[in-house]
Amino acid sequence: MIELSLALVDCVKRGDFEAVEALLRVGADPNAVDLLEGVPVLHYATRLGDGRLAEMMSRFGAQPVEPPAQAPPVAPPPALAVNGVTEPAADKKKAGRSPARPPWAAPLAQLYRELGYVRRPQRGATGPAEDLDRLWEVRFIVSGKRDLRAVQEVLREAGFSYGEPVKLGGRLTQRVPGREAVERITGLLATGSSA
Repeated sequence: MIELSLALVDCVKRGDFEAVEALLRVGADPNAVDLLEGVPVLHYATRLGDGRLAEMMSRFGAQPVEPPAQAPPVAPPPALAVNGVTEPAADKKKAGRSPARPPWAAPLAQLYRELGYVRRPQRGATGPAEDLDRLWEVRFIVSGKRDLRAVQEVLREAGFSYGEPVKLGGRLTQRVPGREAVERITGLLATGSSA
């Protein structure tokens, strides 16, 4: 059932009405929570402004829940690498030092929280590693050119490569390909970057 919930979160973030309905019909939990952000999936449907999507989810039993004011804290990694040297995180805190964060980290983490989601290969997918790596990407759903420029500016500053934006499910989407991009961007959330 967890695969259905993960797929549901992904489809709701994209605003894919038909896919959401199909997943709910086969038993996806309408009260699923985005594991990265701790936000109920109904919140994304509401945030997209698609009343039809939120209404359909409610018909399948989605309960209105207020999202947390901020994502629940995530435990820091056991060690941090700074300038190629790995030091235990606890020692860093004791010393009163925090690792230097690039200036683009907080804005990129915020953009991901507001507009992004991850596309991964299906569980059990097989094939050459480089082919599977191409299936990984971060997608940012933008509402217009202003949002698109903001996303592209931060991606450029962070050194990510990306192509032209595309329309997916009727929504303008900026894609950032590659497993490394997924790990770097989602890793910002785990290390506590916030705007």
